[in-house]
Amino acid sequence: MRDYLFRGQAISDKQWVYGSLIIKEGHYYIVPQEPDWYIHDVWIDDDGRIDGWAVPVIPETVGQYTNMNDVDGQMIFEGDILEGNNEVMYSGDAYNINGDRRLYFWAKTYRVVGNIYDKE
Repeated sequence: MRDYLFRGQAISDKQWVYGSLIIKEGHYYIVPQEPDWYIHDVWIDDDGRIDGWAVPVIPETVGQYTNMNDVDGQMIFEGDILEGNNEVMYSGDAYNINGDRRLYFWAKTYRVVGNIYDKE
């Protein structure tokens, strides 16, 4: 079964947040994955605002887990940089490396070394 996991940088402190993605009226939120938190703790109030445990994140930093891991077992997300300055991206109908090689065939031969948002 496919895991739907997203990450994004919190607007408040730019720390990475991992969990479920909610998009409401152009605002992006991630409900963190914590074993003691429940999805029903997130709700949309009468004004259409997201309340509860949702964390507002920077939309441009949101990336989905590819359901693939690198050579060390680290999860690979959209926007990650693999060894050799290779960017993971979604194009067409698949996750690719630099848009030209399907990640599925190459994931376990690379190591995640960063991402396009944290690089200097």
